[in-house]
Amino acid sequence: MQVLRPIACGGFGAVLDCRIRGLRVALKILYNYGIASGHVADEFRREHDVLVNRIPPHENIIAVLGVIEAERLTREIVDALPDVARELARRVDARSGAVTYARTTALVMDLLPTTLEQYVRDLGDDLPAAQCVRLGQQVVAGLLHLHRHGIVHADMKLNNILVDPASLHVLIIDFGMCISAERRGPGAEFQWGLRVGGGNIFGNPNHRSPEVCRALRVYLRDGAAEVDISMQPSFAAGVVL
Repeated sequence: MQVLRPIACGGFGAVLDCRIRGLRVALKILYNYGIASGHVADEFRREHDVLVNRIPPHENIIAVLGVIEAERLTREIVDALPDVARELARRVDARSGAVTYARTTALVMDLLPTTLEQYVRDLGDDLPAAQCVRLGQQVVAGLLHLHRHGIVHADMKLNNILVDPASLHVLIIDFGMCISAERRGPGAEFQWGLRVGGGNIFGNPNHRSPEVCRALRVYLRDGAAEVDISMQPSFAAGVVL
């Protein structure tokens, strides 16, 4: 494996641009998986479960190509991390003082050159209408695929959409906050009602549908609320477009 560059780094993990057996991929790693913050580890597991177990592949949904588990980060990965991220992943044995770099789990995923947010920013007012239509059609196609399988992407925004500027191919990414609708039996319709609370508040406030906003206000006032989330992806897609 060759680590080419860090794409994004945070307090609990990082996404790296890598080459594995000649294939250019994104490596999404979680530092010290065994003791990571509860909600972060939950989001990591949720993303893996949805992309691997809950939905069939789709050309506009990021694919998990493999899973890597290791007792510690390799030296190549550590060296590729910025200083702050390296310190976050660093572990010092209390007795011996030996330094190690965190047990990790990583998802090997598809990679496209840039986010839709960066692509739009780079083009500015020069983004042709025909391109807008083509990009939007793919975003909607991906969201419809998720809807058919009872999945709501709860953090839809420009930064969670990858695009290849050459082909205009689009991939929806980052399923850590997604919500799964329930079924009362095999073949039954999905139940889109959601009890608000317990961390299932949708990500970007600017992309929340009116009914979700109303339910959140009720939740903050009364401590309990329910909302139909079936239209949330449509509203978020509208904001993105």
